[in-house]
Amino acid sequence: NKAAEQVDLTWGTLGGVLAEVKSQPFIICSPAIESTILYASKTFEEEFGYTTSDLSESKLETLRAACDAGSEDLCSALRCGHELVTTTSMKNKDGTVREIKVHMVPVWDSKGCIRLYAQVFDPSLSVQQADLDKTVLEIIDRLQGHVGAYTRLSLRQTRLLSALPHPKAYVVSDASLPECPLVWCSTPFYDICGYTAGETIGRNCRFLQGPDTNLNEVARLRIAVDSLTPISSCLLNYHKEGAQFWNHVFMLPVNLPADSSSAARPGYFVATQYDVTRFMDKATALQLQGRAFEHDADMVAELEALDEMQRDINARIRDILLDSDEPGPAGVPRPL
Repeated sequence: NKAAEQVDLTWGTLGGVLAEVKSQPFIICSPAIESTILYASKTFEEEFGYTTSDLSESKLETLRAACDAGSEDLCSALRCGHELVTTTSMKNKDGTVREIKVHMVPVWDSKGCIRLYAQVFDPSLSVQQADLDKTVLEIIDRLQGHVGAYTRLSLRQTRLLSALPHPKAYVVSDASLPECPLVWCSTPFYDICGYTAGETIGRNCRFLQGPDTNLNEVARLRIAVDSLTPISSCLLNYHKEGAQFWNHVFMLPVNLPADSSSAARPGYFVATQYDVTRFMDKATALQLQGRAFEHDADMVAELEALDEMQRDINARIRDILLDSDEPGPAGVPRPL
């Protein structure tokens, strides 16, 4: 695989990589909320009236109408590194606005970092999702070949992860990669820590630690990772802006079955995370009153329910990581 920093992502090179994709209009953009257009297909230019000089290195927001109802969903998907199918308002070069369908998909590099986004458009709002999927798959295959992509976590699996109800934060890290980096995170995870996918995916989650994080708890987590055993821990973590919060982590190893070439395959770690700062504050207050939190029935009951919820979500994520062949739940886009 090519090192991410050596991959040429200039307009001309991407045009060569994607020259044979001639169906739906599409663009390739950088993985940031203020995303930059790196390439646009000829079909896109013809459909919306733009030229290469109009679009090259332009911000994605220049194509969006001010009244765009889908912009919030698009910004959230960019922030969290998630796939998205939605309708949006797009500006033609002449300033007129039209409602279109967009299918946006992230592309990972060999280190598990999100390197690009592909956006495929249906200007007529009449193309079947299956046909959009075919174009998406062709683009993704070509881009993955170019960037030496991380392909272990499939697009289908990330779709199923996104379809899970996620009122709490959960993450997936890949034990087969150096430093066991995060490769997928739910939206509430980004809400808790304040980071974006571009700042998170491809990194070990120790970036949430800070000067007052208990090193003994960190050591316990490291032992659990090394021994591939489940663990529950409460760590003092840090928001991107520096604020502290107590993070209850339940981490579960996912051991993959051996394949024909190996007796053992490095798996994943699934970690459900929950901000328990209010519990810690209450426990401290009880301690100052000479009382143990174990004697607060409401608090104990809520913590026990939290622990059960975390175990249930982790088990459901484990099943997705172990089996990608079963049909997805209702509402999940057609599998590629």
